[in-house]
Amino acid sequence: MTYKPLVTFVVALFVFFITGCSISVEKTKTACEADHLLLTISAFPTNVWEEIGSRGKSDAPSRLGLERAGTSFSTQTQGVAVQDFYRFASVDEAAENYIVLQTDWFNLAPKSSIWISPNELKDIQLGADKYRLGCSQDVIETCRLVALYQTYVVEFKVDMPSLTYSDLVRLLQEIDQKMMNCVGN
Repeated sequence: MTYKPLVTFVVALFVFFITGCSISVEKTKTACEADHLLLTISAFPTNVWEEIGSRGKSDAPSRLGLERAGTSFSTQTQGVAVQDFYRFASVDEAAENYIVLQTDWFNLAPKSSIWISPNELKDIQLGADKYRLGCSQDVIETCRLVALYQTYVVEFKVDMPSLTYSDLVRLLQEIDQKMMNCVGN
């Protein structure tokens, strides 16, 4: 092999590997943007829902993490759904804040609430490193999730009057799939 074809081959190989790596990084970056991590109106089973959140960092209630965003959905008379996520600098920092956010999120339920464990939610399998899922009954039933995905913590709350448990499971699975696409599992 002469020198010129060898250099051409090495350069072509270098370009191939660099291009392949940058496509993979770009795909992960795109999958981790707020618009890809947050639910959309099409995830909800009926047309009674409308998105009322901005999908921005001002919609995430806590001022934690390197990055955060949230959105809300509402019905005319049957409640709301809220989703937030927080990205932290490290897995350890995310794990510490997961505990804080979980406590805060579940303490938002009214003091008079009764915690229930619907059978339909007992067998759900999410890819999160850790998660807590529970429903409380007061005037209406509200279900909550806080989940840890490597450096991300996700919060989700939904009032149940306009949803079935099957609807809720589909929403949780969609959140889980979006997060798994982001963290690369």
